[in-house]
Amino acid sequence: MSLRNKLPALRLMFGPLIAGLAGIALSGGVCIQATAFANDGPASVARSVLAATSGQPDFTIDPPAPAAGAATVDAARFGVSENNSGEENEAAFRRALDQCRQTGAARLTVPRGRYRIGRFVPGKGSRQASGGIIELRDFKDFTFDAQGAQFVFESRRDFFVIDTCERVLVTGFTMDWNRDLEPPQSHGIITRVDPAGNFIEVEFPDDQPVGPEMTFYEIIELDPVTLDVRHTTGKPILGVASMDLSKTEQVSPGVLRFYHDAKRHGPGWLGRQAYAPGQHYLFMRLRYESHGIVLRNVVHGTLSDITIHGTRGHGIVGAEGSHHYRIRRVRMLRAPDRAFGFSSAADGIHIGGSSGWLKIEDCELAQNGDDCVNVHDNFPSGVRRSPDRPDTLVHETAPQWRYRFDPGDLVELRNADLSPAGFSSRVVGVDYKRGGGFSLTLADPLPSGLVQGDRGFVLFNRRFDSGHYRIRNNVFRDNRGRGLLIRTHSGTIEGNRFVRNFYPGMHVSAGYGSYGEGFGPENIIIRDNHFENTHSAEWKEHGDAPGDLAIHVEAQAGIEPARLCRNIVVENNRFVNSRPPEISVSAAENILVRGNRFARPARAGRRDPSPGVVVTHSANVVEQDNITEPVPASAAPAPATIP
Repeated sequence: MSLRNKLPALRLMFGPLIAGLAGIALSGGVCIQATAFANDGPASVARSVLAATSGQPDFTIDPPAPAAGAATVDAARFGVSENNSGEENEAAFRRALDQCRQTGAARLTVPRGRYRIGRFVPGKGSRQASGGIIELRDFKDFTFDAQGAQFVFESRRDFFVIDTCERVLVTGFTMDWNRDLEPPQSHGIITRVDPAGNFIEVEFPDDQPVGPEMTFYEIIELDPVTLDVRHTTGKPILGVASMDLSKTEQVSPGVLRFYHDAKRHGPGWLGRQAYAPGQHYLFMRLRYESHGIVLRNVVHGTLSDITIHGTRGHGIVGAEGSHHYRIRRVRMLRAPDRAFGFSSAADGIHIGGSSGWLKIEDCELAQNGDDCVNVHDNFPSGVRRSPDRPDTLVHETAPQWRYRFDPGDLVELRNADLSPAGFSSRVVGVDYKRGGGFSLTLADPLPSGLVQGDRGFVLFNRRFDSGHYRIRNNVFRDNRGRGLLIRTHSGTIEGNRFVRNFYPGMHVSAGYGSYGEGFGPENIIIRDNHFENTHSAEWKEHGDAPGDLAIHVEAQAGIEPARLCRNIVVENNRFVNSRPPEISVSAAENILVRGNRFARPARAGRRDPSPGVVVTHSANVVEQDNITEPVPASAAPAPATIP
């Protein structure tokens, strides 16, 4: 029997004894503590955590402050028109913005209307050019006010790029991608499963353009009524790596036959995956190809009152150099006349490699293709000493676009378990290899006694710091990933609603994962949030199911990670019909979990024995005054709307 299955019995038999010996607080859920508290008990630890944890107090985002008499420019004067082609409107916006930049205008306005923007170039390439279709570059004290206009983008570039700007406001429009040119997703219904288990046949209704050349990243089950993402049958997400798309056949108009990769999985594999006629699936055809709004080197910028109905990648990206920026009253959701699909092909808001100081407030992020919000910084693993030079680090495959280094950057070596290796230095030279990999020359030689280990080092670039954030009063719902993925420090997360997230509502984590994300979440307050019917997927990490609010470190197989999660307060949150345990804590220290409520469907004749809080590989974790409360088994989910 697993430890988790033994917990209820252990609690009844030994709870008081364990609590007395190890200083463990047992209430509402179960807190398992690997080590005794280092001081006089849980109350003292709770006081220490509260004293060390401020979260992120409020800070100011400066609005535009244009010079007295600065002009307002009407985009229509430069040819922006509802009657134009996308290519004509792209050129007209460029002329209007050039005029604003050259004259120091305070504001560009766009008349209400529906505008096609950008020139579509057919072909198989995911991007047709770099840069943005609309670009705000080198602006200061400027407002882009679209006054309720609708933008339908038609070029494969990023839709709206804001680069090297200070005190700018972008507001007042709806944006979408022209799906008739290239659908980001397609809706398919299984009509036949090969009795031998080697293929499935899928019908694509709604006059979607499909053919045997169709490719996709993965397919995921849909609710047959709402056509939102669901995972009700335990079937896995089917990724393209499991398929042999070279064998795809057109059975009839609108019907394709897909084969799995028999070399990888052997014969009959698809037949063992529980696929059946009548099941609805979303085929994810685009994911990271280009993004909705990209902020790069933006200081004191605001995105406000914007609706996003569709992108070819992330909805909003906060990238290198941006700091003190705000995203408020932004909505991402499918267009009302669209029966299926995502509002963003990947994350709703993706923050990485920025300089932090971010506010996300009063937003509704729904039907995103991955996490609603992801805040992180990247690191490469498998970094090694150069065999030839004591002052050089090398990596054989790391791509430059993901791991960026420049002379002057302060880098810190970490061991494979993410613990400090005790060495930092400045970069003095960078050599990126064609096709992947790099060589970094450092100002200081690596100490001869520094042990590399079989898995090499992890390398943190301290130039990047996406910490300092306030995420308040938002709704995160009906998406394919997590509601929030938080992998950095100094944050206040309060008053949000998490509803029907496919994976856990919130991950506060660091570690390897798929990309190497997060230097360590610490000094975070998580309070007054509401989680309901989230974590629908049977998802496990390292053999254990994370909680609906999971605090943990992702490590490589066979390694117990360092405790990077520290000084975190989780208080006064409510979990309704979540998958127990509602809260999980791993590879953490100095954590206070108090005053949370776990509302579970009532079970006739017995109390649900599952713990509300599970803690492993951690120290100084205190649980206080959490309670489990029954709710009617038939209780309908509360509506997910902006407070």
